[in-house]
Amino acid sequence: MKTASPSDWKIEALPSQKADVRLDRAFSAEEMERLKQGLVPAQMEDKWFIYWADNNLFFHRSWTGFCIYVVHFAVSNAGCRMVGADVNRNPEQYAEASDRKDAKMISYLVDVLLLQRESEFPTDEPAGEQAPLAMWSQVGRAMFGQHPDDGAKMTQTDTDSFPKAVASKLKIYVYRLIDPRNGETFYVGKGKGNRVFSHIHAAQNVEGDDLDNKVKRIHEIHLAGFEVAHVIHRHGMDEATALHVEAALIDAYPGLTNIAGGTGSDAFGVMHAREVIQRYLAPVAVFQHKAILINVNNSATERSLYEATRYAWKIKKSKAEQADVVLATRQGEIVGAFIATRWLEATSENFPGRTESPSRLGFEGREASDEIKELYVGKRVPDEYRKPGAANPIKYAWQA
Repeated sequence: MKTASPSDWKIEALPSQKADVRLDRAFSAEEMERLKQGLVPAQMEDKWFIYWADNNLFFHRSWTGFCIYVVHFAVSNAGCRMVGADVNRNPEQYAEASDRKDAKMISYLVDVLLLQRESEFPTDEPAGEQAPLAMWSQVGRAMFGQHPDDGAKMTQTDTDSFPKAVASKLKIYVYRLIDPRNGETFYVGKGKGNRVFSHIHAAQNVEGDDLDNKVKRIHEIHLAGFEVAHVIHRHGMDEATALHVEAALIDAYPGLTNIAGGTGSDAFGVMHAREVIQRYLAPVAVFQHKAILINVNNSATERSLYEATRYAWKIKKSKAEQADVVLATRQGEIVGAFIATRWLEATSENFPGRTESPSRLGFEGREASDEIKELYVGKRVPDEYRKPGAANPIKYAWQA
């Protein structure tokens, strides 16, 4: 195996915010020679870049280049002794704050990555299905006894990509992003090529007000010293099949950071058996008014039906003002009818207590008359307004 040197990887220096952790472990002369070889990542599953310089071992995360540990050694003819370490305590780069845990992790990484021997993963958590994911995030494929080989070195720029030969065989796939700290799936997506890795790359360049829940979760994982686990759930699909698989997974994992629901989830998503029966036995609505249909699947569970329906939507004011009635729909059924008296920009001034969405509109209004509700509420949305693949929550029951 090639001996690692600082020029082999794009790295950052240990920040000034650091802790001095005491260590005490002896290594034979033979073991010391193996430590000096360090580790150059050869696949995206290799989580660390490690090199020896001036009787120190430098540990850098392979994806970010952040320096997490600088481990100090006292060297003699008989071998060497690990005597201490400077540990990264910059919370923007590394979230661990326990010297005790870091001391154990350093010894574990030396065993598994450099000496290539089995070692018990250091954790205070009870044994369970999360432990393998945490171990994978720390040592990657080394947990299976697989290590970088000479001639297999990759460049840092392609640690977040599939080899071309692999990407061409995947076609369209559906993937999950998993938090290795608890094994939780926090995002489901669909794509081809290297789409599954794009979120991690994008998260490195987003901060402040631009952070969404998905990017915040990725940052939290990195700060804790872990890497997001990528799972290709199913591949080799066409676009239509992938849309349905993606929607089914989004329905199956509540609490995801996905901003939008799965394609077709409004009409074909998770339902109780009774809801399915009601859905398909309900009479189809016949529109006698210019009606705006608004899908309130997600927001209706968080506030009243009126509040969920009236705020806030990407809709042209000129077209919204043509409507006679606004109909709230949920999973293909009309569940409410309202009359909009005024459409306004979705600001906190116009709608006190609501999150501002200046590029969207909301309305002031009232519940529709019993006569109008009799025409629509409890009726089924006609099939032409709820085709699979239609993700826009707004539909118009008239021609512009």
